[in-house]
Amino acid sequence: MLTVLSPAKTFSSAGAPEGLPTTAPALSQESEVLLAHCRKLNLARIRELMRVSDPLARTAFRRFRKMNLAEPPGSAMSAALAYGGDVFRTLDPASLSTEDLVWAQDRFRVLSGFYGVLRPLDLIQPYRLEMRTPLETPRGRSLYEFWGDRIADALADAAGRTRSGTLLNLTSVEFIRTLKPAARRLRVVTARFEELRDGKPTTIGLFVKRARGLMARFIIEHRIETPEELREFGAEGYRFQPERSDPDFLVFLRPKEWAA
Repeated sequence: MLTVLSPAKTFSSAGAPEGLPTTAPALSQESEVLLAHCRKLNLARIRELMRVSDPLARTAFRRFRKMNLAEPPGSAMSAALAYGGDVFRTLDPASLSTEDLVWAQDRFRVLSGFYGVLRPLDLIQPYRLEMRTPLETPRGRSLYEFWGDRIADALADAAGRTRSGTLLNLTSVEFIRTLKPAARRLRVVTARFEELRDGKPTTIGLFVKRARGLMARFIIEHRIETPEELREFGAEGYRFQPERSDPDFLVFLRPKEWAA
């Protein structure tokens, strides 16, 4: 089973376990093309495209100028350890062993508007480029058009090498469009996380992100290989809801008192 996560906008300063091996992103040549376009953007255009404040636009501008994909600097980090954000805080990859991260290398992917598809041990540099950014390139007017089926093809190839040939979708809505072509070749399973509010199940963005990280950690710690094994997931009070689930759509619910 291949588990797919969304990236985060923020980056972590957590250190890597000693002796952790590293790899290069598989689609780095495509990222070089994007980088060339991003370096042509001035501050005003970055702020407009990314819909960010002046300080964030300046940070993105500086990062594009400093980035060296051919020879990553010593500050480059493995993707699993580089991202901050709620998903990665509960996944807490810095506390995983080297053995855990090596196991995850073939079974996890992080999607990225800039890098396309990342393995946990792929070296990356800080950037800001969301998949929904309307960056125009010769391939079209958006990053969705730039990447086309390249991301889906990479995921299908990776998932095909796992025992079940299944993709577990733990991504945000932003990346659903990139997964659709993969569904023609793979079984795609989606996990939904809900909270009980006023007696009714509801989704709350912050808790969904945290739950995705918790499930990712559960998969790594328990060496989960199939979606059926996920029914045992119970971190922070979540419980599988068989009556509201089907084989390709797994619903997990927790009561209000756990979400305080």
